[in-house]
Amino acid sequence: MEITRKVVERKVSLTERSRVCITSGISKNLANSSIKELQKLDAQGHELILIGIDSDGGDPEMAFAIAECVKSLRAETAGIVIDRCYSAALIVLESCTKRFVNLNAKLVIHNNFRSLKVSPNQDPEALAEMSKELLKETQNTRERVLRHFSLRMTNLPREELLEMMNAETRLDAYEAVQLGMADDLVDID
Repeated sequence: MEITRKVVERKVSLTERSRVCITSGISKNLANSSIKELQKLDAQGHELILIGIDSDGGDPEMAFAIAECVKSLRAETAGIVIDRCYSAALIVLESCTKRFVNLNAKLVIHNNFRSLKVSPNQDPEALAEMSKELLKETQNTRERVLRHFSLRMTNLPREELLEMMNAETRLDAYEAVQLGMADDLVDID
C-alpha cells in the first residue's frame, strides 16, 4: 500500500510547557513521575498535552498504568515518537488522542517475554509452578496488549497483529502510519 508522505505543516515543539517526555525505559519510577506530571498538567487546564516518546520499552504493566492515566485526562493528548517507540512504549502511544511519528523514527512490536531466575538448588516442583505462573502472566499480558492495540489500529485484523508481535516486527514511520499505529508524520528539528 502506498501512503502519502505528508508532513504536518506546523513543526512540533517539544519545549512547550504542556508536555511530558518518556525518554528512558518504562519502570515503576518513570510511570509514577509521568502520571503525576500528566495529572498536574490536566489539573492546570491545558487543552493539549504533548507526550514525547523516545523509549526502548520496559514494563508493560507500568506502560498500561500510564496509558490508563492518559485516557482519563480531560485534555487532548498528542503522542509524538521522537526516535524510538519500542515494545511497551507503543502502549503509551496508542492511548493518546492523536499519534504522530517523526520522519526517521522506528517502532517495534513484539510479544512480552519474561524470564525466571533459577538457582542450581531450585526445587523442581516449585520451578514447575513458577513456570506455569510465568506462562499465564505472559499470555494475559499478550491478550491485554492485543485488545489495547485492536481498539486503535483499525487497519489490522487481530490475527495479523498477533503475527507481527510473534515476528518482532520493526517499522519505519511511514509503515506505522500506513498500518494505523500513528495518525500522521511530523518533522521534529
